[in-house]
Amino acid sequence: NIFVAISGKTKFDSVLDIGTPEEVARDEEKKILDEFMSTRIGVKRESNIVSATQREGKNGIMYYDIAVQVKSFASRNQLAVSQEDIDKAMELEFDRTYITTIGVANNRIYNLRLQTGTSAYARSKGNAFRTIQDSFEVLTVKCPSLTSCKPNGAKIVKELPV
Repeated sequence: NIFVAISGKTKFDSVLDIGTPEEVARDEEKKILDEFMSTRIGVKRESNIVSATQREGKNGIMYYDIAVQVKSFASRNQLAVSQEDIDKAMELEFDRTYITTIGVANNRIYNLRLQTGTSAYARSKGNAFRTIQDSFEVLTVKCPSLTSCKPNGAKIVKELPV
């Protein structure tokens, strides 16, 4: 899976304004775990920050590249009487790696997220995913005048008659 999320207007001019790569990685890890919050009995999630690095893109903009591994375990015996019985029946449900690249432009946070099985990530040594991350670029949009751009930064090419 791959997707790009774009935040609303923020106070940030650069990814460096958000925090260090490690701080942002912890926030991303928490967001990912929150997305997988389960109401099922006997489900346990483990996560691990694989990497959190900073790099300068081809366009001179700074980016954070983050990888987080998440393992989900589910009990085959969800209705057991004791926690010990639930824990004994735990088995791996999934093992995924979430690869995220974060950049800031136009006071918006751009977040590219890739998701893959951890075994596929390990087989590729991250190289295939690194190519995708490196190709992700955010662009700064400059408007020549206040009337030539919409509030979201989109340039007005031609005004239509009302």
